[in-house]
Amino acid sequence: MREAFSFYGKFFNINTTELDLDMLIENYREDLEEANSFNLFQVGGVREKDHVNFWCLSKVLSPQLYVESGVFIGSSLHAFSKSSTLKKIIAIDPNLNALRIPKQNLATTEFIGNQDFSQIQIDDIPEYSLAYFDDHINTASRIIQAKQKGFKYLLFDDSTGFEGVCQRLYPATPTVPMIVNWEILKPSQVIEWTWSSPVPLKNNLKNGIKKIIGTDSINNTRVQLKIDETLIQQCKEANSLIKQYSKIPDFGEFLPQTLPEIVIDTTKYIIELID
Repeated sequence: MREAFSFYGKFFNINTTELDLDMLIENYREDLEEANSFNLFQVGGVREKDHVNFWCLSKVLSPQLYVESGVFIGSSLHAFSKSSTLKKIIAIDPNLNALRIPKQNLATTEFIGNQDFSQIQIDDIPEYSLAYFDDHINTASRIIQAKQKGFKYLLFDDSTGFEGVCQRLYPATPTVPMIVNWEILKPSQVIEWTWSSPVPLKNNLKNGIKKIIGTDSINNTRVQLKIDETLIQQCKEANSLIKQYSKIPDFGEFLPQTLPEIVIDTTKYIIELID
């Protein structure tokens, strides 16, 4: 927690030296116990290392509005919902039935299951607001949409470098590293990788960028990402809206994983947009 407070204090230029760490530790223990009672640390939810990270982020930023696209079972939503400064939460997911947090515990939350982030109207966005995207959707589009709506601070999951991209069936391409390094992308470049699934998959098209180009008998799926001029220009536009960005700390350095998992890049990026 000390590491988190130091990082976010520097990123937001907020003094965190007066935070009562002992009190915050006790508060987090209570919230962690509640999260465990809801069984939030299972496959599909964020890990414990992300939960404490997000909890600390909310304590430093003290957002009045929090929007999450891709709620699923609610593990990240739970961490952010514990901020006492929140006046409103908007939780977006096409399958809100998967949510494990009792809705009465989220009294200030508006649940949206039939609209995308790009479609919702949000009026009077406070300066200290945060939008978190864990929806595997085109990061450049999300940055542009968030800027149009008036958001300043964004957080992204599944938006990694190429190594992490190739560990996912649906990475949020173009990802943050692709956007901030758009000049190295060239039209006609093609990236292909194999994604293994324990269950059969239907052919699908995601965002018009990636497509499954074949599935063999043991459920190894070949995925293809084509770089074209349209994608590059979108990355360039999104990059022009970024004031600063950073990887958030990975607390796997301090916390062991509790579920057996394959090695996968869980890097998450925080972004501040230009005024």
